[in-house]
Amino acid sequence: MNLVGVHPVWVKLIAQAGNIDATSQIDASYWERGFDPGEGGHPMQFLEPLHVLPLGGPEPSATRELEAHRAADGMHRLHIMPNEHDAYLEQGQDSWPYEIEVPCACADAPLLFERHETTFVNYLRMSLHWAGFPGWERMPVRPERNITTLTAGLPPF
Repeated sequence: MNLVGVHPVWVKLIAQAGNIDATSQIDASYWERGFDPGEGGHPMQFLEPLHVLPLGGPEPSATRELEAHRAADGMHRLHIMPNEHDAYLEQGQDSWPYEIEVPCACADAPLLFERHETTFVNYLRMSLHWAGFPGWERMPVRPERNITTLTAGLPPF
């Protein structure tokens, strides 16, 4: 699942919340024109778009295969999804993947390095509550109508 992208109306709401410079030209072509991570990165990062990495196979555009590595504590960790900065291909200290430890005896593995300090399934629940963009919970101005439309009929899990 990859909800990384841009929505011009939502970018304007992010600007209204004071997270980005509203005087710069921000429209649907912003993603194609590029952005300067040195100036704060892509505005949609504030919405933390849901992006679960695929389990191998050919890499679709703007995604990577899951990667596992051995951590300093000897546990294997699986990169399961990028954080909001990594999702928009930013580089640097704010860009890292969320991980789970494997193997995991739990039915729902803790999602490491995520700000809610929750499990993978609970993070999916939170994300879907916000139409795949859990960053809306921190925004004072939201597209309530869009969120309601996008979440209508979703069964709880």
